[in-house]
Amino acid sequence: MFKKIVSHLAFSPSLIQELGFYAKRLHKEEITRKTGLILTALALIVQSFAVFQPPESANAANASDLVYGGIHTKSQLLAAWDNNSQNYRDMLQHAGITRENLASARDSEISTRSSGRDNGWQSWSRVSRFGLQRGEVQFQVGSLTLYSRPMAEFDTGRNRSGSGSWYKSFVGTTSEGKPFAIMKACANIMLKELPKQKPKPTAACKLLERPVVTDRTKVSMTAYGDVQNGATIAGYTFIIKNSAGTEVLRKRVNTTATSTSLQHTLDKDGTYTVSVIVHTSLGDQTNSACASTFTISPKPRCPLNPSLPIDHPDCQPCPGDATIWVKDTTCKAQVTRTKAAHNLTSGGDATKKKANASDRIEYKLTAKNEGKAPATVDLKDELSDVLEYADIYDNGGGTFDKEKRTLSWPQVTLKPGEQKVMTYVVQLKGQLSAKPRGTSDPSSYDCRMTNVFGTSVEIVVNCPTPKVVEQTVATLPRTGPGENMLFAGIIAAVVTFFYCRSRQLSKEVRIIRRDITAGTL
Repeated sequence: MFKKIVSHLAFSPSLIQELGFYAKRLHKEEITRKTGLILTALALIVQSFAVFQPPESANAANASDLVYGGIHTKSQLLAAWDNNSQNYRDMLQHAGITRENLASARDSEISTRSSGRDNGWQSWSRVSRFGLQRGEVQFQVGSLTLYSRPMAEFDTGRNRSGSGSWYKSFVGTTSEGKPFAIMKACANIMLKELPKQKPKPTAACKLLERPVVTDRTKVSMTAYGDVQNGATIAGYTFIIKNSAGTEVLRKRVNTTATSTSLQHTLDKDGTYTVSVIVHTSLGDQTNSACASTFTISPKPRCPLNPSLPIDHPDCQPCPGDATIWVKDTTCKAQVTRTKAAHNLTSGGDATKKKANASDRIEYKLTAKNEGKAPATVDLKDELSDVLEYADIYDNGGGTFDKEKRTLSWPQVTLKPGEQKVMTYVVQLKGQLSAKPRGTSDPSSYDCRMTNVFGTSVEIVVNCPTPKVVEQTVATLPRTGPGENMLFAGIIAAVVTFFYCRSRQLSKEVRIIRRDITAGTL
């Protein structure tokens, strides 16, 4: 249009009116495009905040973290090794990971699944989450109690297919060439399998056979030592004491064998005790299995253990089976722990229906001694996951530790066949939290209340709408900041082009109108 008006203006001066009309249109168009340019610039500023200050999880650290708050840089990882922060170096060494392995680890990501199948990653943690039935294993690192559980167990919904969940980690190999990963969010160690323990040298007095008395006065004794992994035996010392505790024999037999025998004659009647000390490269070894008693003159014997006199304090039946001796290997305690949950508000098994806001849940803990000997039992229940959505309504006589988030009761001694039942009640909050799932612990704020007392109990919570959306859309599309800025830059360039074009056309119209007015055109 503009080219047509300019080319015919010299031949038809009346077109000057159309040129004026065109100039007004250009002015309006310029204002519109200027407004578009300003709005685009504001959108770029808002986008930059989303890129450079991304939202963080509401639960960025957890009691299960091996290093509280996680490790996010290589320098932090090496510092945790050097300082042995929270016994972290001890754990890494137990896993077979050296400082050199850490230094050569690469910044990467690991996935829990391949084509929906578990990739085999096992994550270490300070807190139990799933229990034995879901593959969780308890083990010791020095005085520390740790738990190893399959990372794929944290996957829910759509994450149970494809590549599962992704975790930012430092990934490397141990000195033995086995893969490992250090999860950034929690510093938890991830391996494909638990490390095999290197056997330590051991030595012990294994057994002193019950002395055999023949011809009334001849006592034959046989002792056994046990050495493993390089330890050695230097000899055995037999010690016989009379009923008054006075030694009547101390004799050493020098031998490197794992067993030896000694025969001795005692003329005086009475009851005697005999014990054995095994001399080893790890020191002298003895224990209750390497001690026994015998008698020279016939006396009534303990019917359950003939090596003891009838009046001996240990001549007692097993509390759970009167046919066996109290110290028989089969006379032992066996405690089983079970847990159940009942929804007091809606009725029925709480694990088979969703719990709603303000519902009251009654937990029933049962500890039963199914063995044959008394057992002293610690009674406690860890509630960190439950208390994300609920509060303790009735502690059932227990004591709540706010720091450890644990409800505990005094120790009890259970007789064979006896059981102890504890109940307590929690009430779900009136306004259920809509916090997103935790970064270091995906089971945190996952619309489930899970804890373990022998068995694992999981109650599904009827979370608010934002949590339903979070569970439905578990993983957002992978759109990085580079793609967003590139797209925004293209839009800004297009808007700027059209704005500059409008300004140029307006300027050209003003020049033409000026030349016409001056008579130069």
